Amino acid sequence: MNLHPGDCGAGNGLVVRIVPALEQAAAHLGFQCKLTEDEQVWSEALGSSWRARRLLPDLEPFLSTVPDSYASTLRLVLACSTHPDFGPKTLPFLIVDKLRRWAAVSGMAPSSTLLKMVAFKVATQQKNSSFIRLISDVFQVHTERDTILPHVKDLLADFNYKTACQCVIVFNLHDQIHQDELLVPLLIQDKVCLIDDYLNSCPRLAPDFVKYLDNLVRNKSIVNKIQVFLADTPVPDVKWEKMYHKPIGKLIVRLCKKFNISPETCQNLSHMRAFGGIRFLVRQKYEENVISENAWNDLITDTITNNPNLLRELVCLLTPYDTKEALKWAKHFNLSEEFYPPDLFTFDEEVDSVRVSSLILNEPDDWNTSPSTSSIVTYHVLSIPMKNIVIVNKRSIFESVILHDLSNVNVVGLDSEWKPSFGTKPSSVSLIQLATRNKVFIFDILALNNKQYSNLWYTLTERVFNNPNVIKIGFGLDNDMREITGSIPDLSSVKYKGFGYLELGQLWKNIVNTGMPVPFPKINMGEGLNSIVEQCFGTCLNKNEQCSNWENRPLRSSQIEYAALDAFVLIEIFKLLSNLCLKFNLDFEEMCYQVMERSEHSKTRKKRTKEKFLPQENNSLK
Repeated sequence: MNLHPGDCGAGNGLVVRIVPALEQAAAHLGFQCKLTEDEQVWSEALGSSWRARRLLPDLEPFLSTVPDSYASTLRLVLACSTHPDFGPKTLPFLIVDKLRRWAAVSGMAPSSTLLKMVAFKVATQQKNSSFIRLISDVFQVHTERDTILPHVKDLLADFNYKTACQCVIVFNLHDQIHQDELLVPLLIQDKVCLIDDYLNSCPRLAPDFVKYLDNLVRNKSIVNKIQVFLADTPVPDVKWEKMYHKPIGKLIVRLCKKFNISPETCQNLSHMRAFGGIRFLVRQKYEENVISENAWNDLITDTITNNPNLLRELVCLLTPYDTKEALKWAKHFNLSEEFYPPDLFTFDEEVDSVRVSSLILNEPDDWNTSPSTSSIVTYHVLSIPMKNIVIVNKRSIFESVILHDLSNVNVVGLDSEWKPSFGTKPSSVSLIQLATRNKVFIFDILALNNKQYSNLWYTLTERVFNNPNVIKIGFGLDNDMREITGSIPDLSSVKYKGFGYLELGQLWKNIVNTGMPVPFPKINMGEGLNSIVEQCFGTCLNKNEQCSNWENRPLRSSQIEYAALDAFVLIEIFKLLSNLCLKFNLDFEEMCYQVMERSEHSKTRKKRTKEKFLPQENNSLK
């Protein structure tokens, strides 16, 4: 039974077209599709009102007098096939909704299974979940689940997975449909929104589906695994570009977070990601040379402690680079010598295992100790004293910062830090840094992410985060704010698009594209923050603490200085660009305004004045 928009008239311009499949099916079921004279009059009246955008006539007199109000409503709906979607704002939907309201008062109910099945057929042809749900409610189709199930199976056989998914959700048929019949085809077609809808309607099925996905990523070639499945179930429109480890791994992580699924459910992905994390750290240490010894030790200890079965792979990865380091970790975690790579046996067998193991356990360094720097590379350093870095980890400090330090600011640098995630459980934000022109406030989220601080987070939101008169400068703002709002429930409602949030990377591009010279121009420089810092100040950032375990407490002084500089350098760049624009007669405020206006695209655009969103004086940061 199929309905399609056509050009056969029914009444005064109200188009009707019932394709033979529907007409034959209805006739076979004994349903009369042709409008009666009375129904024809009402159909014309409804169509006329709809086209004139007037209120629809009250259907109560009609529904109260016809022999079967449900059958008559179905015929009126069939006379509206110019509305292919039958969504909530279409005439067919409104007609059925009027029947629902009338039935709720009159106490009427559909008289037969026939009407329910015809209504079901009509609803499923429209492919609109709202209409399917309305039909199920009004015609009580859910009482015919056993009769409906074969029709849902037919939808699956016809590869109509979207409508089948909607029916399973509306009619609660989850237990009657195996995941290989629906969820796996939806995965293969990359219809993750439908997967979300399906699992939201029956969360208890989520762990089993995650297990399936986890078994899938265990294969070296996911494509080969999918091809085996397709040999038995020829799913059309396969999205091969999504059938590999990275997108499926992201789906697993998202589902685990959404449905609070234990990482133990997806051990294959956990192992794969942890091993990928170790390889990343090895590259950072021995190829990129951008990770400090303390950060390296912290993260390797944390990763192997949580994934002891990775120890052999770590030692094998390290041996070609640094045999001594490989032996250090083998001794520290007591790896049996039978699992040593051959090169380890040629290493000095008399190395004191106690001494080697002790190298890993570094005490926190002194507060005033500067991070180690290269004798060749000159790094950009923090230009404010360490005493101007405030660690906010207590109520008294939190209150003081809000009431005094941040009460009259108009520009802040904003950044955040979190531990790298090498498993299925994503890391949460550990620190939020807010920098002013002479101080940096580092909010310790591990200490403050608690309901007892909700009132203070609310005040900070009103005075800073949701205040368009306070410009929050960031680099990669969307990513930082997405992590912040996702990690801290009290900040989940913060709106970080548009005025009040200034993406420094975009501002830099706009200014440089004007041809304005920069202090330290470089050829073929990238567009990352480090590149911008080097072109502004002639020195680059020391990124040795970027991949730190930011969840360890107490923080090392090198971590504190790194976190503070990441936020404070944004203020420094903003100030430099402001001065350069003034020197070369560029309207800096207008350029800032344009960057913020660009990110306002998702909101209703209103006429605004740039003075409302930027500091009144260019020298406010000087």
